[in-house]
Amino acid sequence: MRVPAAITADRFRETHPNVRVLLRPGNRSQSRAGVREGALVLCFTFGPPPTEPEFESMAPAPEAVVVVAPPGHPLTRMKK
Repeated sequence: MRVPAAITADRFRETHPNVRVLLRPGNRSQSRAGVREGALVLCFTFGPPPTEPEFESMAPAPEAVVVVAPPGHPLTRMKK
């Protein structure tokens, strides 16, 4: 997973010295449960936004999806 540049940039750390960024792997359900239970302040997930009324969501930036495969793999022959 690529960490959004907004939270890893030096400027962010200089502007928000008291913010600690902790990355935890997990699936969408686990991440949303962490926010719901207060264990996480926010989470980044892929896929559709949540429909539950207790959440608000926004897309910080469009993300390109890239497939990495060995030469000759059927996915490498797909048209863009």
